[in-house]
Amino acid sequence: MLFKRVWQNNNIRAKSMSFVVTFKVFSDEESGKLCASGVDHAIHTYAKTWNKLIKNIHEAVECHFDVPYTQVKITLMGTKVN
Repeated sequence: MLFKRVWQNNNIRAKSMSFVVTFKVFSDEESGKLCASGVDHAIHTYAKTWNKLIKNIHEAVECHFDVPYTQVKITLMGTKVN
């Protein structure tokens, strides 16, 4: 089952967003960790929990683009993970 979710800060409007980053999210069968890989950008991160993965994605985006993650539209897509 595929899913697609978009996270963005409610205080930031679309016109002020300067980047759109799509991540493919999947579960690593060997380690059991959740992984996220940028589709169009070389950004990769992982975590044990969904909430930590989202936090790690925000941090990775901030490091990669050197802007607050609230200025980036982040789209996640992949298979349903537990």
